[in-house]
Amino acid sequence: MNEENVIVSADLRYNEETEAAMREAREISAGLLSAAHYGSAAEAFGENDDNRHD
Repeated sequence: MNEENVIVSADLRYNEETEAAMREAREISAGLLSAAHYGSAAEAFGENDDNRHD
């Protein structure tokens, strides 16, 4: 397998919404927050549509 070294700038930052989502994911995986549960994909996507910022 050919491996490449990737250099990422220390100045690289994610936008505020992405940073918040990553914090939330870390808190869920640490057991500090409970994850949302849905009965179907349509239910999950429906909630996502309700939270759009467009």
